[in-house]
Amino acid sequence: MAVVTNEILLATLKQLEQDLGVLNWKMQDINGQLRALVLHSDGMRQDIHNISRLVVRQDMQLGRIERRHEITQVPK
Repeated sequence: MAVVTNEILLATLKQLEQDLGVLNWKMQDINGQLRALVLHSDGMRQDIHNISRLVVRQDMQLGRIERRHEITQVPK
């Protein structure tokens, strides 16, 4: 059986501390990237909403023009 000394424990704990530091840095990076994705998807959602409102407004305007000019669709 191997003898566990204070030096071995200290070296192991230092390596563990370094590894945890690297993991912490990577998690912060991933968290930042995730926040950026959320902001981007929120922007896209708002863009889609704005486009939908524009299409509805254009459709309403087209309907008014059709009624004003008495344009009706002929059923097939």
